[in-house]
Amino acid sequence: AILSALLVGVMTLGLAACSSSSSAAPETKAPETAAPETEAPAGSEDSSVTDAGLKICIVSSSGIDDGSFNENCYDCILAFVADHPDCTVTDVKEPDLSKLIGVVEGLVGEYDVFVCPGFNFAAVGEVAQANPDKYFLVVDSTVTDAEGNTLAAADLGNVYTMTFQEEQSGFFAGLAAALTTETNKVAVVNGIAFPSNVNYQYGFMSGVNYANAKYGTSVDIVELPSYS
Repeated sequence: AILSALLVGVMTLGLAACSSSSSAAPETKAPETAAPETEAPAGSEDSSVTDAGLKICIVSSSGIDDGSFNENCYDCILAFVADHPDCTVTDVKEPDLSKLIGVVEGLVGEYDVFVCPGFNFAAVGEVAQANPDKYFLVVDSTVTDAEGNTLAAADLGNVYTMTFQEEQSGFFAGLAAALTTETNKVAVVNGIAFPSNVNYQYGFMSGVNYANAKYGTSVDIVELPSYS
């Protein structure tokens, strides 16, 4: 189905945004990097929306030219539209994090599918409940109701959520940093203390500690302030 193809594409580039290429490193017994945990919309393949051109909207706080997460998601949508020319995509930027859900709610009548990259879209679950004929792809978060209770995306039927094990990519980044530093000092520049960022930072620190314990390095982790 056409919607399934879009889901697969966003998942692929979403995973790429959370990983990076690296050169060969000593073998470790760290856990293998796992694929993103996802919940797909129930019965999406049978929906009538898959039979027509989709009007897709990607909403973000930092824009689709951030050189990172949002841009990867947008590039995926562009690749999808190139293969399905009857579909269109519109990007909407809202820097005020407190207004993101309101933006989606205000635009819900104009589009078939919303791609929502980032932890700040967790509360979109209530919008999805109120609009069962629309589809919501939430990248890097689960969804909740107005009270913050987690909703099962599969039960909603029109929501697809994607989360990652950020601590694993952080671990390998910390390990690589410890094995290549020339100053014996490393650091990670993190963002707002959302769970995804915290998980990555602790993974990074664990990677450095692992290198110190297993490969004889003596690397210090320099603490840098996070964004407030």
